[in-house]
Amino acid sequence: MIDNVPPIRNRWEESERVMANPGFRFAGPDVKIKDISRGLMTNVVPISVSGTRGAGKSDFFDALVGAGPTDSGMSRELESHDIEVSRGGRKVTCTIVVPPAQDGQIKKKAFEGFFEHQHFPRGAIHVVSGGYDRVWRDEEQLPLLEELRYETAREEDRVAALLGQTMAGEEITQVLIDKHMPTPGQLLRKVMRVAELQEFKDVCRALASAWRQAETDEKLWLIIVVTKADLWWQDHLDEIKSYYLPPATGPGSPFTGALRALGQAVGTKLVNVAVLPFASNNSTFSFGDLIADSTEPHVQASCLDDESITALQQALRHTLGEFNGV
Repeated sequence: MIDNVPPIRNRWEESERVMANPGFRFAGPDVKIKDISRGLMTNVVPISVSGTRGAGKSDFFDALVGAGPTDSGMSRELESHDIEVSRGGRKVTCTIVVPPAQDGQIKKKAFEGFFEHQHFPRGAIHVVSGGYDRVWRDEEQLPLLEELRYETAREEDRVAALLGQTMAGEEITQVLIDKHMPTPGQLLRKVMRVAELQEFKDVCRALASAWRQAETDEKLWLIIVVTKADLWWQDHLDEIKSYYLPPATGPGSPFTGALRALGQAVGTKLVNVAVLPFASNNSTFSFGDLIADSTEPHVQASCLDDESITALQQALRHTLGEFNGV
């Protein structure tokens, strides 16, 4: 299914159309998702939700069920939620498991239990942020600042080399290099996407192992949620689409390469794939208290209004309902 690129790109474009047309409604009843209490349930669809620390997995779930913005902070424990996905008279019950990315042992245990082929997820949601991960702990921000300094030095060398090729015979000054340098915030997002890509590859390996062994006729599915659209939509939309969306032609990015490798490993069992923009809420953002001093702007405001954010959430609920047969 991942090799069939047009439907994946069409779903993203549909989200853009929904957001650009206030009051847009999908044909038929709306897909509704609500958090429900655990009880005696049968035919429950298990779903995994994964992503790097600070990507916004808990905020994503809150927005998905309409809980509204909360200052959830960093999740330290395994989260499990039961939800009901309904549309008209049809409904399905799902269990969503969200392992915290911060705690390696809890995450490892959750992955080992939930990605075994006996208990494999029928659907997977992977949350990415375009490099806008919130880093909660000071002890994690300090090494990230070191990585930022290293990346800055490497980028300065790259810029100087390019200028040397295009301005032969002229003096390449630091002022000239600085003029052509990306901002610290752009470099930090690049650094964060390295960790994000590694996390995605780890998840893809776990899914491939579980789904290859699974004996099932159920339609397996995967949704890549590119969240925090309120931070990147205005200035980085084309960059985000180029990185996360499989290209119509050509090899694509390292991220789409990992996505394609998962499709090749799983084969026809993976029926539905979507890559969708999303925003959980309309709020300001900072990478972290220590990191903020090294980035511009220190605090970034949302570039989307509440109506646009609601439209993106509506589009994702519609796809989640479709993938679950409602």
